[in-house]
Amino acid sequence: MDELRALQEQFQRVQESSVKATLSSRVCTSILLKLIEEKRIDVYYTQDGKQYVTPPTVEREIRREIHRSGGRVNVVELQSALNLDLVYVERHLKKVIAAANERNPRAMMLVDGEVITSQYLERMMREIEERVVATGFVKLTDMASHFKMAFEVIEEGVKEACATGTLAATYHNPILYTKEHLNSYSAMLRGRLRGATKPLSLAPMLAEFPFSRSLFFRLISGLIKSGDVGGKCQQNDLLFIPNVFAENRDATIKNFFEQNGYIEYVTLARMDIPNPSASISKWFPEGVGLQRCFVARQKLEQLEAVVVQTVQDGEWVDVSPFVPSPLDTEDIELLLRKSSYVLQEEGKNLHLFASCYIVSNEVLKKTLERFKDHFRTIAPTAPSPSKPASLPEDDEDDELSGSGGKKKKKGRRKKKGREHLSKRFFFLHAHYLHLACRCREKKKKKIYCALYIASVV
Repeated sequence: MDELRALQEQFQRVQESSVKATLSSRVCTSILLKLIEEKRIDVYYTQDGKQYVTPPTVEREIRREIHRSGGRVNVVELQSALNLDLVYVERHLKKVIAAANERNPRAMMLVDGEVITSQYLERMMREIEERVVATGFVKLTDMASHFKMAFEVIEEGVKEACATGTLAATYHNPILYTKEHLNSYSAMLRGRLRGATKPLSLAPMLAEFPFSRSLFFRLISGLIKSGDVGGKCQQNDLLFIPNVFAENRDATIKNFFEQNGYIEYVTLARMDIPNPSASISKWFPEGVGLQRCFVARQKLEQLEAVVVQTVQDGEWVDVSPFVPSPLDTEDIELLLRKSSYVLQEEGKNLHLFASCYIVSNEVLKKTLERFKDHFRTIAPTAPSPSKPASLPEDDEDDELSGSGGKKKKKGRRKKKGREHLSKRFFFLHAHYLHLACRCREKKKKKIYCALYIASVV
């Protein structure tokens, strides 16, 4: 103890004694420059040139500034506080961030020229959580503007906080919401959809919904799958069809089809049936699909029976009265060609003219016999082969105007003579047959065929 006390007294005397030899600032500067020149020490000049700073001091000052600023500081502000060149600040800032992340991953990051620590992100998440609890939901775009931070940084932090349970909310890009708030909207949607008795457009509800479009339809899909709401969505999910409406509509369609034997696709489309031809085919797989209508198999069988009877009797028939009234000539021809009998016998025992006239071979044979009689009658007075007989002077318009049964002849005198009438009757046969075969317009062709058959029979 005596020795220790003696050492303390000696140390005190040394401290109180004055220094006899001192170095001037100029000498110190020269010594320092010499050491720097020989690279025996590593120091940086401050921007004002009055101080030298060592690298460990720079890193220590960087950590102190980050802590003093609350965990978020701009690199430019950091360079101004340290009074160093930006190159030195950025060099040692990277070392500080790397050292911090070695101990704790994501403890510190450099984003858009700002240093952000994990402590600052935690405080930011707590503030975001307070807003979510108070309002029910927040948009991360609004949070990015509020904190003046990149959206990606906030989104990444929110996702991590939600995954770890630090943030008691659910994230669905770009909205953060509480389950209670979402359940309230789900209950509102359930009430509206349950009260619907006819097709309901979802566009107005989607406009009122504060969340994303995908989340809106995910809620509706969940309500339908769980059975809380009965119905389905059509037209790109923008139209809700309640089950009560769909059941009544389907029953109406089926009753009409069973009673009438046909239904038009336009009618199905007006009743909000998607893809009418495919939908009605699923309900009645034995039916026949045409261009404008869907016809029951019984209608085709009835039409086939009429064709068979016509061929057996050796007559001709216009099948238009035997098919549903909405069918046009194209659908009538298509329906006839759905008949296996017509396909087998066409060109053999029957012929199809103007899409709706069935003519048997017997009628054509009778026509040929009548032609032979007329040939024998007019042969003595027929013109020579060098001067072939021309068709009657009436043009197409005259023939069409006379198709109603009242043939008007203006400015022409009625010729007499049995031989001339017989000759004109023969030419009408040939003229109508020629027009029916050559005409491409369906309406005119139908008229020509009707005139031809009427003149034959």
